[in-house]
Amino acid sequence: MVKKTMVVFGASGGIGSCVVSDFQEYNKSLASRSLSFYSDETSLSDSVDVRNAGQVKSFVERTHEKFGSIDVVVNCVGVINVKSIQDIDLYEFMSVFDTNVFGLLNILKETSRYLENGFFINIGSLRDAIPCRNRAAYCSSKAAMCMLIKVFRLEHPSIKVCNINPGYVDTDLHPDRKYPYDKKTMERKEVLSARDVVDKIKSLLRNPVDEVEIGEVFGGRDDICLM
Repeated sequence: MVKKTMVVFGASGGIGSCVVSDFQEYNKSLASRSLSFYSDETSLSDSVDVRNAGQVKSFVERTHEKFGSIDVVVNCVGVINVKSIQDIDLYEFMSVFDTNVFGLLNILKETSRYLENGFFINIGSLRDAIPCRNRAAYCSSKAAMCMLIKVFRLEHPSIKVCNINPGYVDTDLHPDRKYPYDKKTMERKEVLSARDVVDKIKSLLRNPVDEVEIGEVFGGRDDICLM
């Protein structure tokens, strides 16, 4: 039986590294700025900056040449900036869009050439529709990603395009790494783990749907304190 191939962008952090540790039934091609080149019979990894269209194109082509197919693409790439609209400068704002939005655009353009009847799974955020103070660049980039995915789905009806919008996930993406507590009871609220997101990916590969939301967000809520 020929193994299918999964490509993971953002493979070295949080959700991405959890994806990498699972799905043993797939050949895996792993891209992240912090990875170095490695290749064996069932895997390929390399340093890829998704902001660089040429790097994305080369990596996707090498993946297809090595394994003969690309069946699942998972985009876990994401960066955040924690500044108010007043304090953030244009360069900082655009750097979030460069990775989150234009990086996704590069990935979509290059992988769609090989993904006929395959899966494209994007990790979005509930922040694409729920604003939060000091997250203007992040929230607006996630909203742009959501619309980009919707248009891609319309343009590529043979590809099963799934967008997962999680709430707070306990990963290194959050620079302050604070946890939510109920102000009345001071009980710590449950947050998602990377494993919860991977379990949802598995569910979508069995039963694909366009959009799915999991967990909840806490910043900016009057009933929650972060500590």
